[in-house]
Amino acid sequence: MMNTKKSPGFKLQNIIEISHEEFKGLQPTLRLLTTLIKIYSLKPGEKVSYNCTYTAKKSMKAGLIPVGYNECLNRLLGNRGYVKYKGHLLPIIRKITMNFTLFDLKDLKGRPGDRVVVISDKHGDKNSIVYIYPNFAIPFRKRSCVI
Repeated sequence: MMNTKKSPGFKLQNIIEISHEEFKGLQPTLRLLTTLIKIYSLKPGEKVSYNCTYTAKKSMKAGLIPVGYNECLNRLLGNRGYVKYKGHLLPIIRKITMNFTLFDLKDLKGRPGDRVVVISDKHGDKNSIVYIYPNFAIPFRKRSCVI
């Protein structure tokens, strides 16, 4: 039988409880990668997402990735979370939808097919599970999906 006291997987799935302090001491091993599928050009004042929850303040480029809450990316990260693209942490700029997430490309040039790190395995990154869990108090679902 597996020793659940030492298994981070069981802790992440809410089978046993773990404190925020105890969680911060874990080394993240989870990494979720996807690809950029589309780039949008937004004009100042243009609104996007459910209920127009994001308004572009200036002309900008936004990248679309095929990861949403259906893939267990928590909706609390909409307009507050980050993805990593070309080594840069970039903000998620709208609500997380069922199958898609949009992020600000800033001044980076991108193209469809480029790799995007949705969840980082680097301890200090703002898109690592070690940062996300205590800072957003994400309630893990009672199924095998934990992000």
